[in-house]
Amino acid sequence: MLKESDFHPEHLADLRESGINDDTIDLMGLHSVRPQDIPKELGWNPQRVESALAFPYPGLDFTRFKVFPAFRDKDGHKIKYLQKKNTGCHLYTLPPVRDALANPSAPLRFVEGEKKAARGVQEGLNCVGIGGLWNWVDGETGESIVEIDGIAWVNRPVEIIPDSDVWTRPDLQRAVTALMRELEGKGAKVLVVVIPQEGKEKIGLDDYLLNFGITKFPGLDRIGLKHPTFHQHAKWWRAWKAERERKQLEASLSKEISVAKDMGQEERHEATALLRRKDLLLKFLEDTEHLGCVGEEDNKTALYLAFTSRLLGRPISINIKGESSGGKNFLVQGVGRFFPPESVQFISSATPKALFYLPEDLSHKVVVIAEMLGGQDADYSIRTFQSEGEIVILVPEKDKGTGRIETKERRVKGPAAFIQTTTRTHLHQENETRSFDLFVDESERQTEMIFKAQN
Repeated sequence: MLKESDFHPEHLADLRESGINDDTIDLMGLHSVRPQDIPKELGWNPQRVESALAFPYPGLDFTRFKVFPAFRDKDGHKIKYLQKKNTGCHLYTLPPVRDALANPSAPLRFVEGEKKAARGVQEGLNCVGIGGLWNWVDGETGESIVEIDGIAWVNRPVEIIPDSDVWTRPDLQRAVTALMRELEGKGAKVLVVVIPQEGKEKIGLDDYLLNFGITKFPGLDRIGLKHPTFHQHAKWWRAWKAERERKQLEASLSKEISVAKDMGQEERHEATALLRRKDLLLKFLEDTEHLGCVGEEDNKTALYLAFTSRLLGRPISINIKGESSGGKNFLVQGVGRFFPPESVQFISSATPKALFYLPEDLSHKVVVIAEMLGGQDADYSIRTFQSEGEIVILVPEKDKGTGRIETKERRVKGPAAFIQTTTRTHLHQENETRSFDLFVDESERQTEMIFKAQN
């Protein structure tokens, strides 16, 4: 039951302007922050802010605050919402929406802000709030934030509902383009809802629902990536994505070098210089020859890139195919020697449940499975790991304290690159779509080269 005395009058009036009723306010768990408590709640003291309305994020230790009056930064920009420093971006999902995240047949709508999300939920829409059109990108990694990866996207209908000013601002259109491509890349079917604007004031979902109600909402125009409005930004998006991946890779490589054990300053300098060589792949191929892994230049290059891709948000997976004793495992091991041992998990064979009992954190590692048995359960585990970035299993375990059998969750985190060797010409068809196939060179010339190297 809402108690108006618990809220600053200006805060309640602001919520009413968006058409949010008492039941929704209770569902949101909002509260007004006393002026003297604002520095404690935020961890810093925003000058000239007189009051704040707290928006706690359900299921997360995170809160955003709408401040009154709006805060002005050192450049004079007006900022309506503040949060603790270094707390990142998160998705605002009220309980009815959280319950639907695992169901890919349930439509989702992305809107700008908590109030718009709450207003949509009030009308029966599964609305997810983002603080801004770019507030789905992790500032440190450049990848999508963790909450996005926890949603089932396969063929899920998704609508993005930006404020009406997006149609006159190319910078905002680019942000929407990037979000659309990110979600479509995860398997969703994405459209953008066009909210019309009359006059100079922009209109958000809450304003539209307040003026027209939910009955007219289905009749609004919806457009996809092929529409000229977004298609014009395709070249920009490709450049943005390439730069994003370049920064991710550079940051990951720098991190690996900085944490390397027993490496002095001179060795770090030498390693960094090597990684930045323009002929790095040629140098790699030359060194593999010296170590006895002859020929197979194309396969070795592809494997090198796959091993390196473990550092990215979406690593490359490869199936090495060939006859028994054809050199598949020797090829993989020859390339694997050029990478830190702690970043590669070698498995001699995989039983159906093997992956669930690997170390709990395989983030940015390479899982090498030699002579893949190809059982149906193992295939399913691998493709789930490749698509979702982790696998989860519920297992019965005996509690050491009580002796009772309890069901516990075992979670293996990713993402990880998968390298499999097999004598089979075909694996499960869905696994095949998630990996590149390489075939070992079994020619007479390659055999002669191997004998020569052995001699």
